[in-house]
Amino acid sequence: MRKIRRKREKVKKKIIIISVFLFLIIMTSGYAAFSTNITLIAKGNIKCNPKTAKEKLLENIVTAGSGIYVDTTENNRYIYRGVDPNNYIVLSNELYRIISLEADNTIKVIKETSIGTMKYDSKNERYSSSANAYCNSTLGCNAWANNKTTLDETGKIITQITDGLNDTLFDLPDEESYLNEYLNNNWYNTLDNETKKLIVNHVYNIGPVLYNKQTNQTLETDIAQEKKYKWTGKIGLMNVSDFVKASNNPNCTSVMDHNDATYNCPNDIDYNYLIIKKGNQWQWLLNPFGATDNQRAYSWNTGYDGKIGANPVSNAYQVRPAFYITADINLCGSGTESNPYTIVS
Repeated sequence: MRKIRRKREKVKKKIIIISVFLFLIIMTSGYAAFSTNITLIAKGNIKCNPKTAKEKLLENIVTAGSGIYVDTTENNRYIYRGVDPNNYIVLSNELYRIISLEADNTIKVIKETSIGTMKYDSKNERYSSSANAYCNSTLGCNAWANNKTTLDETGKIITQITDGLNDTLFDLPDEESYLNEYLNNNWYNTLDNETKKLIVNHVYNIGPVLYNKQTNQTLETDIAQEKKYKWTGKIGLMNVSDFVKASNNPNCTSVMDHNDATYNCPNDIDYNYLIIKKGNQWQWLLNPFGATDNQRAYSWNTGYDGKIGANPVSNAYQVRPAFYITADINLCGSGTESNPYTIVS
């Protein structure tokens, strides 16, 4: 009897050992298959057919709705318009929006979110009691650049500018605006080296845009005023005209259409991706407010409803850096928020 029991116990042990062994084989095989499947899916997700930036961005030029349009006001330029075009791009591991593909083979981008509320300028050292000083307000000054970095339309350095309303020339300050200095020093240094390599030292149009409802000012007039003065640098803000052009609302075609006094843009939040849609936030625009005396301390900004107004530069509003990157890059992705454009080598 003992021998029979021993044999049975041995058989049981063999069965258990064999079962465990088979179980381990099955589990290992299953895991390998599962792991392989994950790897294949992951590889499938990161596969991309890269195209040059120009090829990628101009695949689907539109004439209605949200998307990339031919810029009818400036030759060989393309702009994004509408409430949510597919113009997201990743830089320094953060989302940006593409404003335009420029004729000079650069791409203008703007940070999707604000870097915080800041004053455009409040530097009292720019104040001067001189009657001929452009910056003569303790509130700060709306001149983006100074007497060493401001250029005329031909690219020549100038030390005097007008306030936009007449031909009277005023002396520019020695200092650049607070926001100019902050963006091109403190904030620029937060970007990764790959993004810095892409950024182009570019011309920005910094001329004062007038508030002039009496003359039925048009978008073309606004642009001409922006181009009267220029500044070359790395980081700026979006222009007044960038914001106006981004709307595909047929009633919103100039600064005056967007302004409180002649507001023609109801529900523009449904037409313009450059509006900050959360928190009822206002954001700074690059161009000064074209007006005299203490209003040289005013600059243009835009609100959550699409309105464009002018306020003292010593006020703190949202800041969204804008800059130009080279278009000599290859892109993957579709430009959506969930699958933004990414730069590949």
